[in-house]
Amino acid sequence: MGVYSITDSAMAALNIAQAGTLITSQNVAGASVDGFTRRSAAATINAMAPNSLMLNGTSFAVSGFTRQYSALVNGQLLNQQAKSSYSDTLVQYTQSIDTLVSDTSTGLNSAISNFFNAMGTYAADPTSKPQAAAISAAANDVVQRMTGMTSLVSQIVSDAKKGLSDTAAQVNTILPALAQINQKIIESTSAGNSAPSGDLLDERDRLSAQLQKLVGGQTLVNGNSTVTHLVGGMPLVEGPIANKLMMNGNGSDMATAAYSLQSGANNSTILTIQHLDGGQAGALFDLVNSFAPKINQRLDALANGLVKVANTATNSTSSCLLYTSDAA
Repeated sequence: MGVYSITDSAMAALNIAQAGTLITSQNVAGASVDGFTRRSAAATINAMAPNSLMLNGTSFAVSGFTRQYSALVNGQLLNQQAKSSYSDTLVQYTQSIDTLVSDTSTGLNSAISNFFNAMGTYAADPTSKPQAAAISAAANDVVQRMTGMTSLVSQIVSDAKKGLSDTAAQVNTILPALAQINQKIIESTSAGNSAPSGDLLDERDRLSAQLQKLVGGQTLVNGNSTVTHLVGGMPLVEGPIANKLMMNGNGSDMATAAYSLQSGANNSTILTIQHLDGGQAGALFDLVNSFAPKINQRLDALANGLVKVANTATNSTSSCLLYTSDAA
């Protein structure tokens, strides 16, 4: 083996070892950074090595650093983040209703149960004034708790609408940043330049994850490594172009909530959004446009049913009293 080959191989080994140490330190430091993707050093062998001093032999060189990235795994992660954010938001906003319905001491269920127990006791002894007073007290308790639930639902709707406005503001901060990253990726992959750096791609994925948590949708990684984020089939961001999300009208005065997707170029409305499949905004839309109206409908139906039961029981009791009087 020639002296050049020995020296070349030794230097290559040192360079590869140095690159391995560098990439290991980066991976350790990046492990605690949100969105960081592990890197590895790639080496070439023999005459393909750019620093080879001979056309044969066993030359080595570091050809670059590879980002350990899987589009499939990343897509699954983004979808799961949107679903988790949706579920967490629903739980956060509705857990107070669960307490109000099911709590054994203050819940609506226990109040309704007490009301029917009082009705049953009174039916067994319709001449008892204390039992009649117990019905009134139980009915008032039911009314108070239903009123409390109605107020709670109204508060949830108000908070959800404010949450939608805040979510839109966060999205409108992320979209220009992601469009800027896309532009940097395009510039770094133009003729004469190398592939985009791992840090740029990490930031691209980090911002995409934040969008998924906020509004769900679909994240597409394009062939040039830029990202397109879609909601309702329309892009929030595509290449270096970012659109905007705006809350329709005065959200606090509207029966339903809606976003307008506006063009970043001329502010024209591209799409009206009242439902999203995932993310924080998806949960908030469902709370305002579906969950709260259904709760109010069920409360109305429950109130009407209780009134009907009470009226039926009252009429039956009156008939019994009248029959007893006639028989006497």
